[in-house]
Amino acid sequence: MVTIKHPSLETYEKLYDEYSTSIQCACANLSIPCETFLNVTFVLHQVCSSGLVSSNWFNYLLLFDPNHVPVWTETDFSRDFRSIGLWYFQLLVTFCSVADANIADGQRIFKNALFINNNLLPRSLFIQEAEALANAFIYKTRNTYARTLKWVDIAGIVNRFSTETNINFQITVTSDSQWTQSWSSISCTVDQQIDPVLSSKVEKSEQYSR
Repeated sequence: MVTIKHPSLETYEKLYDEYSTSIQCACANLSIPCETFLNVTFVLHQVCSSGLVSSNWFNYLLLFDPNHVPVWTETDFSRDFRSIGLWYFQLLVTFCSVADANIADGQRIFKNALFINNNLLPRSLFIQEAEALANAFIYKTRNTYARTLKWVDIAGIVNRFSTETNINFQITVTSDSQWTQSWSSISCTVDQQIDPVLSSKVEKSEQYSR
């Protein structure tokens, strides 16, 4: 058995290519924080940083006078969204804020996670392990946000909230003065392949820890 003290990464990789089945390189530290070699960043959907969630846009909608809306635009099938748009865009801001907070919580947990191994891993296996950690973070963060949207969906269905503009239900009055009420619900779904709010980017450094 030959022992080489404090080998460089280049030396280790050369030895690994020749003796991959027998080489052992014990780690000085059995555990290191994942943030040492993984940098997790994120970019919210562009709508969350657009003018549609700005205070100027909200002020415009708040001060909009519905009396200025032409009569011909108000029909059973169309209406000027500016008279009701403020509440919808405020809801959009809420969803963006929830997504931001959800990702921040996930990042905090991820940074405190430890990567544990007693021997130095070869580069290919180390990259596989790093990618597995990153994918697990993205999957968990996405599903946490999806559960939040699902609870919003359930709350709307169970409590049967009606909007101020009465556009999520319809009242029908028959000739004998009997009336019926029907509701519509909106289901919130998150594509498991392309998240509409969250896209994640994971940068892996070339650092190794022995």
